[in-house]
Amino acid sequence: MGNCFFYLICPQQLLLLSFSLFLLLLSLCFFIFFICLTVRGRCVAHSQWYMNNEHVLVGGSRLRLVPYLAHHVPRYHQWMGDSELMHCTASERLTLEEEYENQRDWLCAEDKLTFVILAPLSIAVNKAVREQRGNTAFGKNPVVRDVHDDDERGRETEEVSEVEVGDYATADVSQGGVKREAPWRCTSSTTARPRRSYGACIPANISPEEEEEEERRIGRTYVMVGDCNLYCIGINEAVELMGDDDAHSDAHGKCFELGVMIADRAFRRQGVAEEAVRLLMSYAMDKLGASCFIAKILSTNTSSIRFFTMRLGFTLLREVCIFDELHFIKRFTDAAEREAWMAGVAYTVGLYDANTEKEMTVLHSMPDATEWNREWVHGRTGPVTQPLVFGVVRKNETEI
Repeated sequence: MGNCFFYLICPQQLLLLSFSLFLLLLSLCFFIFFICLTVRGRCVAHSQWYMNNEHVLVGGSRLRLVPYLAHHVPRYHQWMGDSELMHCTASERLTLEEEYENQRDWLCAEDKLTFVILAPLSIAVNKAVREQRGNTAFGKNPVVRDVHDDDERGRETEEVSEVEVGDYATADVSQGGVKREAPWRCTSSTTARPRRSYGACIPANISPEEEEEEERRIGRTYVMVGDCNLYCIGINEAVELMGDDDAHSDAHGKCFELGVMIADRAFRRQGVAEEAVRLLMSYAMDKLGASCFIAKILSTNTSSIRFFTMRLGFTLLREVCIFDELHFIKRFTDAAEREAWMAGVAYTVGLYDANTEKEMTVLHSMPDATEWNREWVHGRTGPVTQPLVFGVVRKNETEI
């Protein structure tokens, strides 16, 4: 009995047992630590990869949304020196260094994000060409208007379900047609030569091979024209905005505040703002679990009110007299509604890296007008007898 007891408490065996237990506990600790890191990593990846959108590229039928990075700051700083933009966005003038700091803050934030809007150069070119060709002895020629435009008097334009073959304006799925000013009609023709969206930019006296290469070059060229923003609304603010019942009815999906700015005047009234917001909302629903969107607008900003209500289907939520604001809301109640919204704007999402903008040929501002006219207007077909002018402010053209 004594020998057995001595065997059980043998120092060598006790040491071995202790070491085995130590290894077991250590392995268990490493396993728990690994599980915690994995879970946390997935959560962080889900929140930061999408809210911190440094590597996100959103695409639509015409536009590209890219993250607001350091190389965009100088151009953005130029924009925000405009008193009109500062007033419309309720912003203060920052120094260039403060703007860089602001950019870093937006990029690292987990409760807000901003995208820079890149629009095809051909949008501004075709706008300028149409305006020049529209001045005839009989007044302005009827032109196909963008599906998102009002007429020059700020009224809604009549919808037309037919589109000229090859015209860059395409029917909006959710609205059933292209809008243009009554009483003009634009009908399909099987014999008409299709026009490319940037065909007006190509000189007439070049070979087909040169034309094809020029089309590719223009088609790959985008211009930095503005930005769009998302702000995550917490449950407390949602309750304050919508009331306790409505806020908790949207608890399965997040609520976001929206903002958009088209800073480059050459791209206003071309449907750019609407496509950008539709893409931003699509991204929020696809990657951020959004089901509710809020737009806070100054009561005097009639163009933005018309934009969100008539074009995007927002409805009035409440009036905030102390800030002279109107708050508008749009909800998505089921998956089919969200999918239809995304499909209507040809929403895609991909990876953004350092080569993305180089591959697309991104300009941070419009080309110099003198160089542009010398290079592309000369030899152009049609009654374009005056140099093209970009970004001229016309009546009602301060609208987004």
